This record gives sequence, C-alpha cells and structure tokens, in this order.
Amino acid sequence: MPRRISDELREKIRKLQEEGLSDSQIAKMLNLPYSTVYYQRPEVRERRREYMREYRQRPEVRERMREYRQRPEVKERAQKYYQRPEVRERRREYMREYRQRPEVRQRYWLERYQEVFPKMTADLNEFINLTPNSPYTILAGILRVLEKSKFGLKHYQIFRLLEKSEYNGKLWKRENILWELNRLREMGLISYNNRRYALTDKGRELIKELYEI
Repeated sequence: MPRRISDELREKIRKLQEEGLSDSQIAKMLNLPYSTVYYQRPEVRERRREYMREYRQRPEVRERMREYRQRPEVKERAQKYYQRPEVRERRREYMREYRQRPEVRQRYWLERYQEVFPKMTADLNEFINLTPNSPYTILAGILRVLEKSKFGLKHYQIFRLLEKSEYNGKLWKRENILWELNRLREMGLISYNNRRYALTDKGRELIKELYEI
C-alpha cells in the first residue's frame, strides 16, 4: 500500500517519471518504497480509483462499511474530524464545485420533478389548484405548460399563473419566480426570446424522460 506523501514530493516524482526515469530508479534516488512511486503514475491512479469505485459498490462491502460507521468510537472520531475548520472549509468548497457540475444539476432536478411531473396537465387552471404547491411542482408545471404551448409564454402569463399559487402559505414574489426561471435557462431547458419563454430541445428530452419514469 503506498504511503501518503506531500504535494511537493508528488510533483517531483511525476517530473522524474516524465523525464523517462524508471520507478525503481526514482525510488532509490528519493529513498521511497517502489509502490509509493509506482502509484503516482496517472494511469495507475485512475485504474486504482476505478477498482475502488467498483469495490465499494459490492453488497458485502457496503454492509461492512455501514456496520463500521455505526460503531460509537467511529462516530465520535468522525464528529471531531468534521468539526475542524479546515475540514469544514474543504467540504464547503467541494460541495460548491460539486453542485455546479452539469450532470449533478440535471440529476438534482430529475429527482425532484419525477414525483410531481406525471400529475401535471396542460390546463393552467387545473395546474394552479394542485396541492401542495412546492417550487418543484410549480416549475415542473411550467415545463408541462410550455410543452403544450405553441408560441411559448410571456412574462405576464407566468406571473399571473404563479401569483395565484401559494407555497408554505406565502405568495410567490416575482423575483423568486424570475430566479427559478433563470435557473432553468442556465440548464438549457428553456429559452427566452421576444419576451416569451419556450422549451428547448433539451427541455423536451427531459420531459420525455420524465414521462418514462
């Protein structure tokens, strides 16, 4: 098993490998175990990551990991570790980057739409009477309405529709509606031209996929 090394040492090993030195030569030169040098090669690291991803998905491994995490001493160590300021900051930074990945954003919306989308109709009056009116119900309904709309919807039509809907007992504000619509535009699910919102090809593909769930 390769031991942990500093970023500076890792860069030095990679530079020597790129210069054509063998892993044995580098290990002797830097007084390191052969395995530590070998595992710094990108192709080796990628194969190891792929193996570990497959390994962790095995039912027996997942069960062992679940049992291990339930131990009191393990929970206590994990709690102390995740309270460290530098760890909390790394997690926040990772989650910010993670949520911006296109595939994650797409999956995030799919999971929330798939429950409410089949209930939608193309009739606006029926749509606004759905309960409960969560943000995802409202946005899924907009997609459903846009699907049936030949020329798209103007701003005032969407506002008029959502002003009649309540979420958690509060009327939606226009800036909230615009923010959610902009998010759909960023994902490429809807377009905004000539003051009209309309479905894009990507949005139609998403609706088709939701119908099949």
